[in-house]
Amino acid sequence: MSDQKFYTQLDLDKSLQPLPSTKYATTTDNNHFQATITPPLGTFGDFKATQHTYRSFTPDTISIIGRRTNGATLDQLHIFIPATLKNGKYRIEDSSGISVGIVTGGFLHEGIKGKLSIEQNGDKTFVEANFDYEILHLGNKHIVNGKLALQATEFL
Repeated sequence: MSDQKFYTQLDLDKSLQPLPSTKYATTTDNNHFQATITPPLGTFGDFKATQHTYRSFTPDTISIIGRRTNGATLDQLHIFIPATLKNGKYRIEDSSGISVGIVTGGFLHEGIKGKLSIEQNGDKTFVEANFDYEILHLGNKHIVNGKLALQATEFL
């Protein structure tokens, strides 16, 4: 995957700052994206998104993004799936076409292995998922475990 496509899917520029053009929905009890990172990565331990998007930024993938900001600080979790992915349980690995990770403290941490259980309704206007995966930061392993239930923010 090209760098440009990757950053397009993240909805961030190369300095990991949000792009201004995307509309995000406000996260509520009915639309939620939350996770726990163990052990915490800096101040990123318990995560509850305040905004989310579930949409396609590229023709062949769907981006599921939850983010929160505190002043100039951005915390973001992302899941990228192939647009043709069927409902089910998947291993997160290089060959699956699924990509997960977090952005925090100005750093991008990609998930290296884990699991994703995902279900989208037939017209892809709603998604539910459970996920857990590992990230490495300075040689230390952190486990990301979370769940989401989101309405599409743009027609897929």
